[in-house]
Amino acid sequence: MPKYVVDYVPQVLFGDFSPEVAAYFNNTFILGNSQWGGPERRVIEDFNLPLKVEVLGGEADLSQMLAQRYPRREQMLFYFWRPHPLNSIYDLIRITLPNDSKYFINPTLSRLGIN
Repeated sequence: MPKYVVDYVPQVLFGDFSPEVAAYFNNTFILGNSQWGGPERRVIEDFNLPLKVEVLGGEADLSQMLAQRYPRREQMLFYFWRPHPLNSIYDLIRITLPNDSKYFINPTLSRLGIN
């Protein structure tokens, strides 16, 4: 998420996706590709977050979206990863969807029988 968004909805840093916060993002969570993101869709569904998932055609589409919308300081909430060169071009920050350990299982601990 672009860091400038915090100026408008700072509560998103604390996992607040109330209807008012989700509306700021046009109720949209963006994935660059249908294969991206692991548990985000399940978290959105299970926590009944007022967000719909919009899927783009790939990394190039997400890069183009950032290039168009970032200079205009438009709201956008999307899945991305680090390290990536775009993180050095844009001032992006990481936020967390509401957390539940069943979505974010540590594979090493899981192999040891610890969840």
